[in-house]
Amino acid sequence: MTKHASLSVRQWIITVACLCAGAGIAKTADRLNTTPAECAARDLKLVTLIEDHGQAQDVAADQLADAAFTMLRARQACHDGRVADGLAIYDSVLLAPRFAQAR
Repeated sequence: MTKHASLSVRQWIITVACLCAGAGIAKTADRLNTTPAECAARDLKLVTLIEDHGQAQDVAADQLADAAFTMLRARQACHDGRVADGLAIYDSVLLAPRFAQAR
């Protein structure tokens, strides 16, 4: 093989190796950053509920804070791949308006 041909083969091998490595990194990053659709939907529902009650000021601030911290625990469970646990944590949040609590 000539020196020029040898250099072209090396460049080609390096290019292919970089492309493969890049694809592997992208696949790993995509897998690490995915959130199951069920978790994302439940998260959006809870965020909206917390914001709505916060704006209406019909739920005590400490109850809204507890709901937000519970939501963070649910997010972490979903991120860790414990989807069933995460969904159960989301479902455990109960926000009752003050007038309903007084009964």
